[in-house]
Amino acid sequence: MSVRELATECGVSVQAVRKWCAKNNVERNAQGGYLISDEVRILAVKHYRERKDGKKVSKKDSENVSSQLSALLKQLEVKDAQIAAKDEQIAARDAQIAAKDKQISALTDAVSSLTEQNGKLLDTNKALSAATAIHTAADKKEALLVAEPEYEAPQQPQKKPSRWQRLLAAWRG
Repeated sequence: MSVRELATECGVSVQAVRKWCAKNNVERNAQGGYLISDEVRILAVKHYRERKDGKKVSKKDSENVSSQLSALLKQLEVKDAQIAAKDEQIAARDAQIAAKDKQISALTDAVSSLTEQNGKLLDTNKALSAATAIHTAADKKEALLVAEPEYEAPQQPQKKPSRWQRLLAAWRG
């Protein structure tokens, strides 16, 4: 806010506002003009309102306003320091969050890779199970073929040769 705007708001001249700012030690900017903050604006409006209402502002009141203004400026400096500290804390938290995001991204990629490898291993396991089943069936078939003897007619129990058969065998020699 400029001195001219403050003068318009208070209903006084620009020169009167400049004089009030000089009396109350209002800070100046780099160009030499007065820095009109919200606190200064409130105090100036209050000052000029009291004058319009017919109250005279004594030097003591002016000093009181000046001390209030300096107290407010000190509070403002404290608040600015607190805000700076909070900004540093926020920056540190943002850095932590960024690091955690990187970790999550890396873990997500690892899980994705492991899931893909697991799928490949499951496919390989199915193929190996099928091959094992085929191999086992072939081994069983071979074992059955090897273990199975050729069919032979069951042997009849041998009868004792008759007497005539024994004589004939003896004659033949």
